[in-house]
Amino acid sequence: MRRRTTRSTGRQPATPHPIGTGPQRLSACLPRVCVGDRDRQAALLPQATVMAHGLRGHQGRESAAREYHSGAREGQGRVRLVVTTSKSPTPERMAEAAGLAVELGIECVDRRGLSVAKLRERERADGAIVVEHDRIAYHHAAGEFFYHPSMAKVRVRVISQGRPDPLVEAMGLEPGMTVLDCTLGRGADACVAAMVVGETGSVVGLEADPVVAALTSRGLREFDPEGEALTRAMRRIVVVCADCSDYLPTVPDAAFDVVYFDPFFGTVLSGAQAMEGLRAVARHGGISGETLVQAARVACRRVVHKTKRDACPPELRDWLCVRGRKSRVEYRVLVRGEESP
Repeated sequence: MRRRTTRSTGRQPATPHPIGTGPQRLSACLPRVCVGDRDRQAALLPQATVMAHGLRGHQGRESAAREYHSGAREGQGRVRLVVTTSKSPTPERMAEAAGLAVELGIECVDRRGLSVAKLRERERADGAIVVEHDRIAYHHAAGEFFYHPSMAKVRVRVISQGRPDPLVEAMGLEPGMTVLDCTLGRGADACVAAMVVGETGSVVGLEADPVVAALTSRGLREFDPEGEALTRAMRRIVVVCADCSDYLPTVPDAAFDVVYFDPFFGTVLSGAQAMEGLRAVARHGGISGETLVQAARVACRRVVHKTKRDACPPELRDWLCVRGRKSRVEYRVLVRGEESP
């Protein structure tokens, strides 16, 4: 990730906005907390590890440990990961690597001038997370994953010009709304949503893979997209390390305005090579019927599910369809609560 180079102003972090508004929203159950209050923030989001602004939770989840199930492919089993630095690290990068290793519960090792491939061979590691000068990269057998906001920068500029965005239309987004992104990944869609709902709204992103969650959390906090609107939107997103099928049952009814799913497609769209780094490490599998039922309970306005154009799963065919004129994807929408006819 590209890091911001501006100096800190020394200001205290602002108190984040509550996750919902109204008697039946999540904010009715959760007190407001400061971003830096790690233990309290972690306790507020049940059965999950909170990664927003470097926070770690402890409720109901074990440490990732030195070996853990990545879930990148069915049947992959347990994998061994290590954290290291570039070949000539600064003290700051060494400290960051050590902190990341503690956060993930894996080992931080001295690189000793080795290539990443040789380091993985020496450590008998399936993957290595490398804290470099300007980014953090996860190197594995299929390539590497690092944070980048993808098309969010272009989409935010388009929206700022008053032009439509199919996702914004599908979600029915307005300032002040609350969104739960159940498949965060790099968070491009979450960035767009956070920009539209603004400072009076909120976006929470769930990411099941601990490494992807950690790198995306840091990217949202540190990446400089060279645009104020997108920068502010990125900083407002709360990242939670949790599988949506486990997380949704713990959330109160009507806690969010919108619940969103963007699972990996079974086949890769042509021209989508930029997603290959994420596809290789992220967790796969469709959204179960039970998870959709839970999403409908948690959403007070809409449940939105992204699919390939003209390849809609049978269980979503009765949902409304929103798509751009030339888009290769579409959004299936279940209208809930106050928007229902």
